[in-house]
Amino acid sequence: MPSAILDARDLHGLGWWLICETLGGNVDRGTASVVVSAMRILANLDAPPADTAALQQETELRARLMHGLPPRTDDEWALAGRLFTDEAVEEMRRWDEPGASGP
Repeated sequence: MPSAILDARDLHGLGWWLICETLGGNVDRGTASVVVSAMRILANLDAPPADTAALQQETELRARLMHGLPPRTDDEWALAGRLFTDEAVEEMRRWDEPGASGP
């Protein structure tokens, strides 16, 4: 098996490789069955966080928002724009106005 398929965690590539190898007689049915079962499990798992730093930033932003605090930096505002609707971001901007008391 090409290691690139495993290195990339490419289930589609693995599936097609397994089909070709099984039909070509290079992989027995029992082994193919075990691999397919493992592929089903992997396909149904939630995706792992690709970037723990990004996950931490999102968590910190959500914690601020939960307490009625608007984003502090341009990066946090950009993240809020990706995570929430335009209306929600506008409401957050209202919190950031002088004299605003939060939600």
